[in-house]
Amino acid sequence: AYPIDNPQPTIHIRPRQFHITLALLSTPCTWPPRLYSDSDDLSRICSNMAANFWTSNHCKSLLTRESLRDCHSRDRALGLTDDQIRSIKSFHTLAISDMAKNLKLRQRVTGTAVTYFRRFYTRNCFADKDPRLVAQACLYLASKAEECPAQVLRVKQCVDARQKRVGTLNIQEFSIKEVLDYELHVLEELDFNLVVFSPYRPLVGMCKDAQLPQEMIDKAWAIVNDLYYTDLPLLHAPYMLAIGAICMAATISSWDISKWMSELKVDVNQVYEITME
Repeated sequence: AYPIDNPQPTIHIRPRQFHITLALLSTPCTWPPRLYSDSDDLSRICSNMAANFWTSNHCKSLLTRESLRDCHSRDRALGLTDDQIRSIKSFHTLAISDMAKNLKLRQRVTGTAVTYFRRFYTRNCFADKDPRLVAQACLYLASKAEECPAQVLRVKQCVDARQKRVGTLNIQEFSIKEVLDYELHVLEELDFNLVVFSPYRPLVGMCKDAQLPQEMIDKAWAIVNDLYYTDLPLLHAPYMLAIGAICMAATISSWDISKWMSELKVDVNQVYEITME
């Protein structure tokens, strides 16, 4: 798109047997070109993008509590209790969060990496795949999927620094090659479905709609961060997690949102389950 002096010029390109014709019409144009005609078009496009969650693999991959429990049947057969399984997940969720903070990555990257990690172990056993290596590979993969790429060398340096800080120098260190190899393995186990819908975006919109004070918004945001220490992101849609976080923040702040909640067409039992977790 550039100012056109010659009306209807035609460019002919013939690479091999292909024939491509580009006709530039002498219609009025502006520079730089606008992507959207007005704000309404932009809002409509964003709404369509948000609605794609219902047809996405993220929506199709949501589990029930019964199916999630069945995913860890081999872990329990090898002697792990449910509390130990939860502890392993929580420990490596904290490890991913620490690495992401040291790498100065967005919170959305942390949430995506944790989701990858937990999805990976719905198909694998902790005894078969080392979670320390899987956590590094998931963070490295999530940084690229969320367009905040981190160098794999920096990821390894953060892991080494964390081990020194918590006093685990005697633990086996993994090479960069092993992290890169496991990245491909994680991709395969995820069926190459890397799009993860985050609860942060609906949280911002709902807080604005409910006209919540900034103090309560900050609490709801912190609650969403803490939700990733549970399996709730594998069980509920992102907007339900956002509603649950707002309800918890309102309870803590003694803020009445009953009128706003009554206007929402959501399953109250799901919201209650999220808040009780």
